[in-house]
Amino acid sequence: MVVDLNLKDRKDEAARWIKVRLLFVRGVFDSDMVQPGKHDWCLCLSTDTKLDAQKMLELYAMR
Repeated sequence: MVVDLNLKDRKDEAARWIKVRLLFVRGVFDSDMVQPGKHDWCLCLSTDTKLDAQKMLELYAMR
């Protein structure tokens, strides 16, 4: 998902909008769980909006 993100950090500062790609990934969970909980998710953010999901995951895995 590509969204606009405002980097402004003070009320008196002008808006500084940039486009970022967000990737929500459901994590691995135990087989005895019925469904993953709120802590079983990962959010990856990239300023390169042209990256596909697989490449984003590869880059994050290298970190």
